[in-house]
Amino acid sequence: MIPEWDWFWAALFLVSSFFNGRAAFKLLVDWKGMVTTCRLVEETYAAVDALPDEGRLDHDSRAPVFVHLVPAWQEPDIADTLRALLGSRYPHGRLHVVVVTREDEERAPHPLMGVSTAELVRRFRAELPPWQQKMLTVLAMPGDGRKAHQLNWALRPEFLGPLLNGHHDPTRVWIGVSDADSIPDPNIYRWLAADIAAAEDGRGVGEVRAADGGCAPGEGRAAGGERLPGGGQSPGGERAAGEPRSPAGERLAYQGVTLSLANFDRLDQRGRVCAIQQSSIFIRVSIARLINERRRLRWFARLAARAPRLARAVRPVFEFCLRRSQICLGHNTFVRLDVLRALGGFPTSGATEDSTLGYALGARGIVVAPLPLLELNDLPETTEKMVRQNARWYKGVLDDVGFLWRTWRERPTAYNAAQLLRHVGNKVVEWPVAAVVYPVIGFLGWHLAYRFSDQPALFLIGVAFPSISLGLTIWVGGVVTQDLIESLTPYFPRPVNVARTSLRAKFWGTFRCQTYWLLATRGAWRVLWSLATTGKFEPAKTDRVVRG
Repeated sequence: MIPEWDWFWAALFLVSSFFNGRAAFKLLVDWKGMVTTCRLVEETYAAVDALPDEGRLDHDSRAPVFVHLVPAWQEPDIADTLRALLGSRYPHGRLHVVVVTREDEERAPHPLMGVSTAELVRRFRAELPPWQQKMLTVLAMPGDGRKAHQLNWALRPEFLGPLLNGHHDPTRVWIGVSDADSIPDPNIYRWLAADIAAAEDGRGVGEVRAADGGCAPGEGRAAGGERLPGGGQSPGGERAAGEPRSPAGERLAYQGVTLSLANFDRLDQRGRVCAIQQSSIFIRVSIARLINERRRLRWFARLAARAPRLARAVRPVFEFCLRRSQICLGHNTFVRLDVLRALGGFPTSGATEDSTLGYALGARGIVVAPLPLLELNDLPETTEKMVRQNARWYKGVLDDVGFLWRTWRERPTAYNAAQLLRHVGNKVVEWPVAAVVYPVIGFLGWHLAYRFSDQPALFLIGVAFPSISLGLTIWVGGVVTQDLIESLTPYFPRPVNVARTSLRAKFWGTFRCQTYWLLATRGAWRVLWSLATTGKFEPAKTDRVVRG
């Protein structure tokens, strides 16, 4: 009979080996995700000269109208964002930039700014040529509210109607969102117009497209233009009444590539390491997930075409085990107007409307398409501001639990159940504990390997998994991430030098690559502590008035 303690150590060994192996596997997936995203970006920019020019788009009746919203509050440098948006290569009659401020800032501007953000926008607008003045509108929201409330204030029909001046078809109007520190690529609207038109014609501009250019027999399409198994039923369940139903090939939402490198030259050494790591989240997870989700759907659609009965039988398993959540980032984001109206506007239930929007779109069968053009944003310039930003994001994670729970109760599908469970496990639980748990599990794996040193296979597993995980942490996080982001610098909307130019920068960038994740952990625990001691947490906006 095996002693009780031997069972205990054996079970502990299996658990530690599982988590160490999982950590190594996730790092390999992250590596593959970064390579996939960067390859898509490079291929897109190589073909950017083939996009339709402004004159052609101006005479194309199918060219969409863009209403680009910039929610702003205490933003002294908003002119840089507006200058980039207004300088986009798109017919000026089809592009409207709307800055949405708040009336409370008008009444009491930040003391260091002297005037409100709205006044800065008005002064900037007065210096523009007449044709650009018509493109820029400033709007002030009364009362209290966060970013989502400001965005929804600009979506009111009484405002959009006069602004669009006759363009009343919501299926031809797209709502874009940028933050007040965004520097977008000037070709974004051209690429979107070309991809939307190509998708409607049954072909694709982007890298991830079907080889045969059309639906296989027995396939349906999601509202986002991607094929869905089972005749087009949405992955989250049946469509709700009033949701948009799109013909084959249409796109309904896009998420672009964002990099937190706009203020890279103003950051200290730690800040530069964190800027690279935060940017890596967007290319290794956010955009890579959108690309791979579309590929998985196409694979299952082919299965449904060849073996419909088998596809119907395994569909719940496919949606529960292989489907992933769609991540919207709240900037470089584009959603068609009729979709937003069907959703009731941008979600206001949580601290982060962007993540909730991604879940809401996925639950309704809308597959968000990747937009492979770059946008630069600022990274918070102090440790405290980075912690505060991550605290706001983690509060949004907690708020999304309620949203996902209600979604699953309304539509108890395998897809919605998977989104809820993964969100709780991978975000709510793992975010605050990963920085402690994974090092402990790694050490435990090494320690337990010697307890089973008389079993060569177990000893090898016990030593190898944590060693591989540690090595990949340094290699993927400190070396590969830097190299891949440097490879994207020729495509930045404005010149930014992210190269490590000194031995010290190379050393700290490689071996302190986990600094950002430690700050993210501090942000999560700040939220949990506040909720435990006061019962509430008020997420604060990043302060861009005070530098440093």
